[in-house]
Amino acid sequence: MTGRPYPEIGVMQDRRRNLFSIPVLGVSPGGYTELRIWNDQEDGRERVRLWYVATTRARDFLILPHHSAKLPDGCWANIVDLNLKQLLHLDPQNLGEGKASAVAAAANSQTRETFATEAGRIREAMHTVVWTRPSRGELDFDQPTASAILFDSTDDAEEATEIPVPSIAGSSQRGIILHKLMEEVFSGETSAAPADLQRRATELLGQLGVEPKDDPQAGISPAELAATVEGTFKLPEIAQLRERLVPEHSIFGRKTTPAAEILVSGIADAVAPDAEGGIEVVIDWKSDVDPSAAMIAHYRKQIDEYRMQTGAKRALLVLMTAGKVIAA
Repeated sequence: MTGRPYPEIGVMQDRRRNLFSIPVLGVSPGGYTELRIWNDQEDGRERVRLWYVATTRARDFLILPHHSAKLPDGCWANIVDLNLKQLLHLDPQNLGEGKASAVAAAANSQTRETFATEAGRIREAMHTVVWTRPSRGELDFDQPTASAILFDSTDDAEEATEIPVPSIAGSSQRGIILHKLMEEVFSGETSAAPADLQRRATELLGQLGVEPKDDPQAGISPAELAATVEGTFKLPEIAQLRERLVPEHSIFGRKTTPAAEILVSGIADAVAPDAEGGIEVVIDWKSDVDPSAAMIAHYRKQIDEYRMQTGAKRALLVLMTAGKVIAA
C-alpha cells in the first residue's frame, strides 16, 4: 500500500483509435501530451477499480493496515479514501495464541547404503525421451574421421566412386535454391520451363544477396540451376512419379529401444501417395557436387528413417547434380 503504481512512460497507447505514440530523439509527436494526460486519467480509474475488487472479495473478514507515518502522495493507500479511522481497530494481543514454534529437526537416519538403493531405484524408473530429426540439409553432417565405420557393405563406396565430379562450385546456398525450385515447380508457383526456372533462380539469388555467375565454376549460375532441375525431372525414376509427387511432406514418428523412447520429426522433400491413401515412395533431393561414400551412407540413413516412419515401400535418394538415383 505504501508503494506507488508504475507510471506509463515512453510508448503511449491510444486505446480509442488502436494506435500508439512515442517520442523520437526527445521530440514528442503531435497529441502526445494530450494522450498522456488521458492515459493517466484512465490508469487512475483502473486503480480505483482494482481497489474495489480488492476490498469487496473478502467474504467474512477483511484486515487493512493503518500507517501512522505520513504516506507519499500517489501511493496505493491514498488512491481511495478507505476511512480507516472509522473502522474497528484490532489489538494484536487479542488475536489468539502466537505462532507455534517449529518442530525440532530430527536426526538424518539415512545411510550411504540406503541413499545408493534409492538412487538405483530412481535410475531404473527413468524414462528417456530422445528427439531425432533426420536432416535434409547438406550442412548438418560432420565428416567423420577415417576410422569411423558408417556402412556395413561396400555398396556406398562403389556408388560414390561411380559418380563423376562435375565442374560446378558447390555450396549450401546452391542447395537451398535447388530445393526451393523443386518445391515451387511441384506447387505450381514456378513453371518447369528452362527460361522460367532460370529467371526464378536469379530472383532467389537476389533475395539471398548472392551475385549470379555465368560460369558455374566461379559461383552459382542460374542457367546451371535450371539445367539441374530440368535434368532431375527427366530422370526415369522421377518422370514416372512426377504427376503424383507431393513436396515438403511433414513426418512424425515414434519408436522405442531398451534405452529410450525416440521421437522422430522431419520433412521429406517429396512423397508419392498410393491409391489407398498411404505413401508408396519417399524422396530426398541432394545437391552435393562430389558426395563421399560416408556422405552417401549418412543420406541413406536419413531417407531410410523417413521410409520406416511413413511405411513407404521405396525410398529414393536423388543426387541432382550427378543425375543419379540411389534406392535406399
